[in-house]
Amino acid sequence: MRRWDGDPQVSQPLQALLRAAIGNAQATVHLRELIQKRVIDDLSPRLSADMPTRIEIACSMILGIVAGRELIEIEALTRQSREDLMAYIAPSIQAILGERS
Repeated sequence: MRRWDGDPQVSQPLQALLRAAIGNAQATVHLRELIQKRVIDDLSPRLSADMPTRIEIACSMILGIVAGRELIEIEALTRQSREDLMAYIAPSIQAILGERS
């Protein structure tokens, strides 16, 4: 979340890419490749076989929160501090990425 709403030099290009990806197939491919390279490819060799799928699901949830907060400006998301918002969503993300029984 910090990358999406923190330092404008980092957050503004990411937000622009997300905006573009919503309505542009080429930007969608670019965003998907960015997530693939920066998150999944870097982590998955060290993780369990189903972890890439779990990471993609968690990333999708975070992208939805970011879109709702930064682009659509859903009040329930915008009125929360980043820390409070993370406190709400962290348990779900941890459940997806955590140990499976």
